[in-house]
Amino acid sequence: DGARRSGPGGGDHGVGWLDLLCRWKEVGKELPRPPPSHEHLCFHPPYGKVLPAALVITILCSGYGSMYYGMRHQQYKQGYWK
Repeated sequence: DGARRSGPGGGDHGVGWLDLLCRWKEVGKELPRPPPSHEHLCFHPPYGKVLPAALVITILCSGYGSMYYGMRHQQYKQGYWK
């Protein structure tokens, strides 16, 4: 008795790819479908303006602040600023 490889494919030791494909087609019929007027199921407007604006401002300010601190640190470290 030699070593056997496990996994889908040949032989009678596992589920074949054709069986998996048929099962997937059955599962696909049960998935929720979007209504005809919508292309997707999420991200429906109206969107709030305050939260995205606050996030963008926070990200820009933190990026600018970290770059300024890094450049300031290098200037003092190298002796250009005292």
